[in-house]
Formats: sequence, structure tokens, C-alpha cells
Amino acid sequence: MSESKANRIVKRHSGAKISYFSDKVVKHQGVDQTWLEVKKTEEAILISKKTCLFRVPRVYSYNLEEGSIIFERLIGMLPIYKFMRNPCVSKAVAVRLGEILAAIHEHVPQHWKMHSGSYSREYGDIPPVFTHGDFAINNIFYHPKTDQIAIIDWSPAPWLTDRAQIDTHYADLCVFLFSLFVRSPLRPWEIRYPESVAQAMIRTYNAKTSTAVNSVNLKRYCEKVLSETREPRKSLRSTLRMLMLRRSMARMKRFIGVPNLLE
Repeated sequence: MSESKANRIVKRHSGAKISYFSDKVVKHQGVDQTWLEVKKTEEAILISKKTCLFRVPRVYSYNLEEGSIIFERLIGMLPIYKFMRNPCVSKAVAVRLGEILAAIHEHVPQHWKMHSGSYSREYGDIPPVFTHGDFAINNIFYHPKTDQIAIIDWSPAPWLTDRAQIDTHYADLCVFLFSLFVRSPLRPWEIRYPESVAQAMIRTYNAKTSTAVNSVNLKRYCEKVLSETREPRKSLRSTLRMLMLRRSMARMKRFIGVPNLLE
């Protein structure tokens, strides 16, 4: 697809292969995932233009037969967690992310009826929303000079593939919380106070959306996801990773179990 050599190649747990070039990013994945990500990215660009709250990398081209997408590379942008070591900055970022996620969930996609048939009402009469699908902290970028936030990777997280375009709003909130609390071994914890970040984000989201967050349902959804999370295979190499995962999950469970979470 390109004669130039990629600067970096990353393979995701989902099986996707991402090649980074100087001026573009090429992603290879399954045909269905490619089609879905292209359509969701198109919807995301509409939200971005309407709200001016965030950027979305443009799709230059795609090939369904190859399962490939060529994206715009976001020059000058860095993962937002690199700027969140300061607690004051972290809280300000959390407020903006709460506004962004509320805007995403308030959006009614053009092809809503085509995708809403698979929605399952597991949490009562909660209306389905258009979801990002993998609203994790590592999919959020920031440009320090322009003060712009960008949201990338509109393909769903592996455990959301059955309801890839719409779901309850708890899906994106749960992914965000999981990305805040779960740390990788042998790396510093970029977010020093994940509890305060999470609380500021959820409270802002609640104030900006028509679908309020119920702390009981949020806890139920998160506990379901945590119970389905697979631990690494037991080996000497994975022991540290397994211990860190258990510790992180325990910390997240304590947070979502707080009675006055949304007060």
C-alpha cells in the first residue's frame, strides 16, 4: 500500500496491525471491523464539527477487501495521560472529557435503525446511545500548543463487538474507568489520583447529558466486565502483571462501590 517504510508497527490484542508513517497511519484488521470503524469515524467527524470539542483523524481511504484504513496522522499530538501527572491538570482534563463523552452519547447517528436491532436492555429502560466503543485514556490525545483534544480508534473494544455501535452509556464509562485504574507492570502510574479524575469526569458527564448515570447500574456494568476479564496465563513472566491487574481491579471496585459517587 505504501512504498515508504513504517516508522513503527504495533500489533493489538484484538489482532489489528497498525503501521505509523510520517504523514499517515495504516490500520489492518478484519473486514467487518474495518467497515464499522470507517462508519463510526464518519459519525464522529460530524460530532466533532458540530460541537468543536475534539478532533477526529480523517480517513484518507480504505479497502474492505484488504481490511485496511489509511488515517490522517495527528502531528504534534501526544497521549493525554502524559499531561495528567499534575492533579489540577488531571481534573481540568476530566471535565473536558466528560463534556466530550456526553456530546458523543447525545448524537443520533445517520444509520441508527440499521444497528439498533441488536441492542439488549439489560439495565431496564435505559435508552441506547451511540458509543465510542473503546473510550480509554490511551485513545485520547492532546496538543499542548493548540489545546486541542483528539479522540482516535473508533473500533470497539473486544468485549463490545456484539453491540459495536450502540450500547448503554455505561459501556464507554466502564472502559474509561478501567483505563484509569488498570496499570501496566514496570511502568509508572501516569494518573496519580484516578479516583478524583473519574469522579470529576462522571459528574460533568451527568450534568451535560440527558441520560443520567445511576451509580448502582454503573457498578453492575463494571463488575460484569471485571468478572469477564481474563488474567494472564500463570508463568514466571506473567506473575507481576497478574498481581498488578488484581491490585488495579480491586482499587477500581472500591471506587465504584462508594455510595456517594455522584454527589
